[in-house]
Amino acid sequence: MLNFFVSRRAGQSRLGPTLWSALVLTLLLGGASPAAAHLVNANASLVPVSGVVPAIIAIPGSVQFSPNRGGQIKFKLRGVLNPMTGKALTSVNNTIDVDLVINGVPQTFTAIFSIKSGNAIGTFPSLNLLKNDLVEIQGATVKDSVGVPFGTMGVKHPGLHFSTAIIPVFGVPIDIDADARIIASNGGKFMIDIELESPPLTRLNNTVELEIAVNGGAPFVVSQTFDIIDGDGATLVPLGLLAGDIVEVLRVDVYDATATRFATAGIRILSPL
Repeated sequence: MLNFFVSRRAGQSRLGPTLWSALVLTLLLGGASPAAAHLVNANASLVPVSGVVPAIIAIPGSVQFSPNRGGQIKFKLRGVLNPMTGKALTSVNNTIDVDLVINGVPQTFTAIFSIKSGNAIGTFPSLNLLKNDLVEIQGATVKDSVGVPFGTMGVKHPGLHFSTAIIPVFGVPIDIDADARIIASNGGKFMIDIELESPPLTRLNNTVELEIAVNGGAPFVVSQTFDIIDGDGATLVPLGLLAGDIVEVLRVDVYDATATRFATAGIRILSPL
């Protein structure tokens, strides 16, 4: 994983309750589910990486992390092209790596798959986890048979959205119900919504950080402060994306007023295998 940190205080601003309500109303008009219906899973597109690559992901694929059956991970690719001929690719022994932190321990899991006529679908073996185990999601990389990357986890603008549950950091005594999303339309927007379910229910000057890389450029951090009042907190940040931008999502982390990380992107296991 790439790591690039900027000051968590640089360029921060706070959205007031009135502005936040107006922005969320604008986003959610059209039948979206209420903000209170928090996610329990994570969904991201599989998008191409920049540079000389052994395969081109012409149509974004998908990777999904489920909290059920001990933790399931599914992926799908479509429209994978041979960069030399521009035709649909057929190849074997490709791999997809997912970088996770399970109950505080970093681990990488790999699945081997074949691409036939530009398409592939697969499922990782169950993680064999138990209820309430915490799985932080730190990235996914698609590689060819000799280990050269050609895909990563993110979004293409405009297109499908990135969404993930937000879980407590392992070892931090806090209980939350939360999620984060990147809306890949109208310039792109990052939003996070948190319900704090254990005291203290009011926490001021929290900070959410979204680390991304756009079109293969250097990673950078989008940062925003927000308050949790009586257990509820939310914020929204415009991203200023352009049509065709490829956004690699590297991390989503939440810090309290003392800069202690207390929540992050991931899933809490709901049922064992």
